[in-house]
Amino acid sequence: MQIHKTLRSRAAQAGLAAALLAGAATFLIGQGAGPASAAPSNACAGPSVPPPPPTTTTTTTAPTTTTSTTEPPTTTTTEVEAEAVFNSQDVVAQEETTTTVEPTTTTTLPPPAHIPVLVTGALAGGGPHVKVIGAADGSLVRSFFAYDPNFHGGVNVALGDVDNDGYQDIITAPGAGGGPHVRVFSGKTGVVIKELMAYDPTFTGGVSVAACDVDDDGNADIITGAGAGGGPHVKVFDGGATNNATLASFFAYDPNFHGGVRVGSADINGDGMADVVTGPGAGGGPHVRVFKIASGASSELYGFMAYASNFTGGVFVGANVGADQVARIITGAGPGGGQHVRVFGAFGGFAPELAGIIPAGSGAQGGTVAIGQLDGDGADEYAIGNASGSSTVRTFNLPTTQIAASEAYPGFGGGVSVAVGVI
Repeated sequence: MQIHKTLRSRAAQAGLAAALLAGAATFLIGQGAGPASAAPSNACAGPSVPPPPPTTTTTTTAPTTTTSTTEPPTTTTTEVEAEAVFNSQDVVAQEETTTTVEPTTTTTLPPPAHIPVLVTGALAGGGPHVKVIGAADGSLVRSFFAYDPNFHGGVNVALGDVDNDGYQDIITAPGAGGGPHVRVFSGKTGVVIKELMAYDPTFTGGVSVAACDVDDDGNADIITGAGAGGGPHVKVFDGGATNNATLASFFAYDPNFHGGVRVGSADINGDGMADVVTGPGAGGGPHVRVFKIASGASSELYGFMAYASNFTGGVFVGANVGADQVARIITGAGPGGGQHVRVFGAFGGFAPELAGIIPAGSGAQGGTVAIGQLDGDGADEYAIGNASGSSTVRTFNLPTTQIAASEAYPGFGGGVSVAVGVI
């Protein structure tokens, strides 16, 4: 692997006992300990807030007093939402009426008490179906279609506290065939709190998405990368601005490269402001780059080859700063590279590899990746989703200890995007 600029690393220790719970999209971490109460990571979220009090009420009726605890009900909820229909010509608003029956529903549950979660998005062929899964017990916290269910280009997902309320929000962007319509769903309530067109509305190559606080104002900013056909165009939108102001717009690679670009974000150089991490789409070499954003301009901090320089399947990227203050970049090989995942430590000027993993099921055509805290212990864990072939998601402790594996969308073979964090 060619390393252009080097970073210095301090090793992080991670320990976690977990088991796999059978059933749709269940990922267990710390089984038996119950949901971990943890504030959002300082890598990309706003200031932490105390967890809300338990949903316990006391009712007194003389002469007896009874205490009852609210349990997550099983309800039938009708959701009516204006969805966007995406095609190569325009974006048309229409209303979709969906009846959802879930073990728990977002419309009746209290706000989550800062629980670690795994967020998944079905990729091409599966519709824009997003799931939010409690990492501790595999509970389904939310399940919704980010766009018109009839759109089958899939959906990419990210997490970040865009509105600075202490809950990481769910950021979505459509896959190929959809317009560049980015939406932000409140981590606290599940409602749409922001949306924007990242590129020209006629662009239908899909959009990669990440979120982190680039300008140090407490709000996670929205980072987008144009998909295939759009060139390696990266944009950063101000999460705290009502007008979706652009903080930066640049090409991460040669503008003549039309394979697109994948994005991630974390404070890689330790200056208190998030940097942008990029990997090229299919057709490009495995050149990972890190950019500093300041005063509307981008400047490269670091760059390295994540895989052999002749590999051209593209690279999925993710990044996080752990409680040990070590920044880590995770990469997943694109089509043709199996599910080869690598984790690099970043601190002080070089990029040593902390872990190199080829998980079971490596025959999948590529691996989507995310890194963050899944059990509240302060140490980073990471998630790997099959980019195609199945919707299998695996979670790991550093360096290579598998925690759990399951199908996010049983029977679906189109792949899955992943994000990890705390809501």
